[in-house]
Amino acid sequence: MRSIEEIKSKLDIVSHIAEYVSIKKAGQNFSGLCPFHTEKTSSFIVSPSKQIFNCFGCHTGGDIFAFEMKINNTSFSEALESLAKKAGVEIKDNGGDPHINRLYEANEAALRFFQREILKSPSAWEYLSNRGINMDFIERFRIGYAGSSAVKHLLSEGFTENEIVDAGLGRKNGILNDVFWGRVMFPVIVRGKVRGFGGRAIKEVHPKYINTSSTPIFNKSEILYCFDPVAVKEKGYAIIVEGYIDALMCHFYGVTNAVSPMGTAFTQGQLEILQRYCNRVVLVFDGDSAGKHAAVRTTKMMFDQYVNCSVVMLPDREDPDSFLRKGGDLIGLIENKAIPASVFLARCKGARKMVFNKLLGRSSFQVAEFLAYGGAAEEMEMFSQLSARDFILPFLKKSPVVFRKGEVEVKKHGDNLVLLSKGRFMLYRPIVSDFKKEAADMARILQARVRRKT
Repeated sequence: MRSIEEIKSKLDIVSHIAEYVSIKKAGQNFSGLCPFHTEKTSSFIVSPSKQIFNCFGCHTGGDIFAFEMKINNTSFSEALESLAKKAGVEIKDNGGDPHINRLYEANEAALRFFQREILKSPSAWEYLSNRGINMDFIERFRIGYAGSSAVKHLLSEGFTENEIVDAGLGRKNGILNDVFWGRVMFPVIVRGKVRGFGGRAIKEVHPKYINTSSTPIFNKSEILYCFDPVAVKEKGYAIIVEGYIDALMCHFYGVTNAVSPMGTAFTQGQLEILQRYCNRVVLVFDGDSAGKHAAVRTTKMMFDQYVNCSVVMLPDREDPDSFLRKGGDLIGLIENKAIPASVFLARCKGARKMVFNKLLGRSSFQVAEFLAYGGAAEEMEMFSQLSARDFILPFLKKSPVVFRKGEVEVKKHGDNLVLLSKGRFMLYRPIVSDFKKEAADMARILQARVRRKT
């Protein structure tokens, strides 16, 4: 296609990738950490001469279109549209799948219908006004209401039953029925196109949230509501809140790096999307019991995935929506009250030992961060010993032995004594006065520990 070659001629892959990945000159190419998998050593290469990228770690590669599709989780037609706009190239015929285009059109038609319906519903207005949402807010975020049959409306506009079902707006069991009914409708818009909807019940019914089912253009586990990649990248971190209105209210009050899952638990796919744009997340949860339960579940996922994660619990009976409307400073709360994920989990009943044991296999910074927020005396001592071991071990071969008994020996290293058993580091202590006597005491401590264990 001529437009594809024209886009490639006008866009430099190095400059484009540099908007998402920190890359540096390496000979004739550029290199950096791969955005598609976790790594500590750069294996991601961008070639300016060939206008391609390649990762030798996860074997992902291709041209600028392949990168755009992968980094933003989009189809080829969406990548083409985005890059064409950036390059200033007009696409007369993108050759897209006609059926896919009809699904987008059905969703857009349904959204217009929902927006008209909300004007007719006193109950929807009452629900939204009680949440502090006015007409300006509704129009800005295109909120609607499923008050009558969207299926009948779409059929009247010429959409087929198959198109309505495939868009996730109807379900067929003998007859065609609406998926959404009696719910405030939040459109999921990606790059200007309506991919699907989240519906929030205005009455106390279960389930509270219903999403569009999986369709060719919608997968709730790989979509973040209110996700603004530019804002997340600029701020350097993403704020994760629980509900649609929480995320919308954050954006309304200028906290544009806030996102929420699709009314369900946070997923691995959603985490991978965020990690393309930032290396830190802040979890902000409601102060009620449900919020605390969700906080533990999501924080554990982040901790297990080695994510740089902090947690903020809002005051009791507050959510981000109510907190912001009452004049609360969410950013200030994050800066002053956020605690590391490890600390949050360790405060949960029975989890402290598990958390610290996991931290011992991670970086010294993570352990120090944990200890700084309330490490116990024995944990401080354990970390001190680990730090000493890592620092002293390379130099111990030249250190003189000042005490030896059987397989136990004590070496003098500067102003410290280091106890070893069978050549393995066991303990270190600063010298206080008589280092020979203190060395013998250290050996007796070790022997006493061995006797207690046996």
